[in-house]
Amino acid sequence: MTDPCLVYVRLPDELVDVWVPVEAELVAAGVYRLGSKGYDAELERWEFPPSSIVSCKKMKFEDGTVGMVAVALAGG
Repeated sequence: MTDPCLVYVRLPDELVDVWVPVEAELVAAGVYRLGSKGYDAELERWEFPPSSIVSCKKMKFEDGTVGMVAVALAGG
């Protein structure tokens, strides 16, 4: 098992772009398994549910920081 890292997952029900940091595990280059820590289905819906394996890419946010964002289900 690899050390956990952060992947940002979009909240599709919001009126503006909102990304939530999710602890994830590296599976392969650019592919991560999302964790479920901090997820509350009654408060928010993630674009990809906890435990999903997702493809990620680097993105620069409006504040200038760069992070890995989930863009698609891996292998799907």
